[in-house]
Amino acid sequence: MPYTEAYKFPSDGELTVEEINVSTPTLRATAQLMGRACDEASKEFMLCRIEHVDPRKCLVEGREVTACGLKFLQQMKKFCSQEVKDHATCLEWNSAEMHPRYCRKTEAAVDKCSFDNIGIERPHLGYFSAPRIHKTNRPKPVNPIAARNFQQHPSIDDAPPEIKDAPS
Repeated sequence: MPYTEAYKFPSDGELTVEEINVSTPTLRATAQLMGRACDEASKEFMLCRIEHVDPRKCLVEGREVTACGLKFLQQMKKFCSQEVKDHATCLEWNSAEMHPRYCRKTEAAVDKCSFDNIGIERPHLGYFSAPRIHKTNRPKPVNPIAARNFQQHPSIDDAPPEIKDAPS
């Protein structure tokens, strides 16, 4: 993809963050709880991505989402390590699609542990797909179409007499 000389690429320091390095079964076992824990940071990031088409303007919000996910997984490892391991193992070995319907007992143990120790409850079915209002402190972006200054056409009263008095 071609870029102009004026295009400013983000520096390596801006792009380097600690990554979430967990297995797919572990991520599947904790995904809904992580989504609930990082809901505000995630909505702020997605709002930024929608409002600013340029992804460089949302690097800070993206870093905050990653940091939230890391913090959540560290708390889960500290308080609920065995429950998460059991649930991840169940997901991995009982269904090729890692479907949770075969692992409701281990899922309940993870839910209880996360609620008792971290205070995060599993969201109800449809929570993430329901429309929700997000309150933010970021300024509203300027709509370039609404910001254009349209010239108003002159009225017929401002026309010269030969045009104004011409037969129609």
